[in-house]
Amino acid sequence: MMTYEEKRSSELKNYTPSNDLVLFQDPEVREYTLLFLERNFYRNLIARTRSKPQDSLWKIWFGGGKFVWGLLIAPVYRQGAWTNDVSEIRRANYSYWTIGHILNTGFIDPTSPHPHKFSDIESLMGFYRSILKRVSNSQYEQDIFDRYLDYLQRSQNVYEEPLLIPELRYAGLENKHQYRLDFIILNPHSTKYVGYEISPHSTHMAISGITQKTQTILNKELSLKWNKEMIKRNEYFSSFGITTITFTDEQLSNIDECFRLIERVLSERTTEKLNLNIEMDKFLKHYCS
Repeated sequence: MMTYEEKRSSELKNYTPSNDLVLFQDPEVREYTLLFLERNFYRNLIARTRSKPQDSLWKIWFGGGKFVWGLLIAPVYRQGAWTNDVSEIRRANYSYWTIGHILNTGFIDPTSPHPHKFSDIESLMGFYRSILKRVSNSQYEQDIFDRYLDYLQRSQNVYEEPLLIPELRYAGLENKHQYRLDFIILNPHSTKYVGYEISPHSTHMAISGITQKTQTILNKELSLKWNKEMIKRNEYFSSFGITTITFTDEQLSNIDECFRLIERVLSERTTEKLNLNIEMDKFLKHYCS
């Protein structure tokens, strides 16, 4: 008598892919199969159509000093640390990195087993205004915070608005952070990831003691600063896929125009939608023609 494994092996030897294709061409089988696939497709529409972001974006940390917060796609506290339930990433019933995302998961306090949750949009905006904004010492950054809050209040679908994330930490929870970006947008609708540096010359490229230094020394110090800024940009793009835009002194003299550039990325939405009939036609043309 054949064992199960031997029987299964024998069946597989006689199997050819064309058997299924011939069966699929039967009108009744085809109609039933397409109906089943259609119902299954729409029942799991979000999970089946959304793209899974690169794993470096599943868990991000932002803020400075002791005021560090996390934003995880599917947060779960395990063995004394926060991580993601990977099986739930595609099934999450909110758009990643949006206001709706935060209202579902809250922000993550790395020192607590409980997320910092918000009861409604007003409490979240209050936290953004009174906690995140006040940490910044830059008037330019505070002006951006204010304009973002105004933007949310004008939105017709605030839950789908991407969060304007301040101070993204390149090295996560490492005490000595390597880099930080002043603001970032992770737009799940357009899949555009953009960082913003509020970079007046006085804080990013200034050199002290100019009158006591030769031109050669000044050029060398400027080169080192420039090199550091470029490495930072390249590292954020390489690790997170984030493109960095820097606002110069001249641009910062008109903060409204700066925010208009930010708003373009925040408000961008894709119009392309997956259609089951189109996808099924592609399948049939490929396999059944």
